[in-house]
Amino acid sequence: MLIVQVHVSVKPESVADFRKSTIQNARSSIREPAIARFDRPSQSGYWGT
Repeated sequence: MLIVQVHVSVKPESVADFRKSTIQNARSSIREPAIARFDRPSQSGYWGT
């Protein structure tokens, strides 16, 4: 099993665009054969997809 954890800082004015792009990336990534899960935690909780 391989786990990749990434920590990013996003400027407040870019949060909405970042979330939209991250959710789109997650939806595409979980279609890949080797990807079993893609979590998107944030300091305020998990985002829905």
